[in-house]
Amino acid sequence: MHLLKTAARAAAVIVGVGCSTAAYAVTTTYTVNTLAAGLADANAGDGVCQTATPGECTLRAALEEINAAPASPGDDFAVVFDAALAGDIQPTASAQRMITTALGSTVVNDYLRPVSIDFENRIGVVQQNDLEHAAFFIESDDVVIQNFQNAAKRDVVGGGFENVAGIVGAASAFVIGGSRVTIRNGLSSDQATDAMEVCIGLIDGASNVLIEDYYCRGAAIVGFYVDERAFVSDITLNRVETQDGVRFGDVLLEGTGAGGTEPVTIVNGLTITDSEFRSSSVDYTMVVEDNASVTDLVIDNSRFLGANVPSFFALPGSTLGDVTVTDSTATDTGYFFGTDVNVAHTGLINI
Repeated sequence: MHLLKTAARAAAVIVGVGCSTAAYAVTTTYTVNTLAAGLADANAGDGVCQTATPGECTLRAALEEINAAPASPGDDFAVVFDAALAGDIQPTASAQRMITTALGSTVVNDYLRPVSIDFENRIGVVQQNDLEHAAFFIESDDVVIQNFQNAAKRDVVGGGFENVAGIVGAASAFVIGGSRVTIRNGLSSDQATDAMEVCIGLIDGASNVLIEDYYCRGAAIVGFYVDERAFVSDITLNRVETQDGVRFGDVLLEGTGAGGTEPVTIVNGLTITDSEFRSSSVDYTMVVEDNASVTDLVIDNSRFLGANVPSFFALPGSTLGDVTVTDSTATDTGYFFGTDVNVAHTGLINI
């Protein structure tokens, strides 16, 4: 199925801090002062966030400046928003792409320095059509995106794009392929349009990813998704809540279907703590597909609720290793943990 289709990816450059001679770290801060979505930086790389309109700094322009900045070990970037701003940035252009070589109107991150973006719980990013793009495609390392709550629209049903809340893209709110990425204190909720397919998608190369204090609701396909033929490692979901994953439930580790002999999707380290998953009429809450492998899976103090379907199921041809489930509950589910007779699994399972 391969939900998250990407073009050729430009590799992020990692520069060792040890080679730096700087005496202290410098944080360069860009302040976004408009909710305009698609306006590009007038001269990306000059260190000034400014569109063709003097003094205007869009989120796109800020990220273009950051993408164009040279490596500087120990230094980082911060993106904040003018205190007078509140509301949603609303990308609409068909030029959006989930690749690093063509920014379009999509927020694409391919940085040479650490970056933090703080939406201060008053700014959202909501795509305004059903074109299959991501709101954020995170290709680089050391990225923090935080504080994009919207209590007023958290659970609003119907009403069109004006009632979509937090950070939402039609294909995915976030696509992550970098290391040391944190998504914290926010939501992606689309019960109004059925446009958002996935809340968070992990692609090849994602590692040391922390999703924390995050609410995902209304994804048309699945809440959390690991792309086929991906190798990802050390993924943590802490205090997350998902509801209404329409097609595949809450967590999907995609394989390539029956017939292969070797795992092609490999997850090495998945920890789920203090989280809640609410399935509806789908087949499973969490599922490991054919030719997918998961090792070091830990589920602790989490709750699975819903619709008389299995909480966790591994399909034929998948592989499980070192699975531990502790202090977790399943309510109104068919059963908590199930595997097909063709599933190979090792390690201790505690329920």
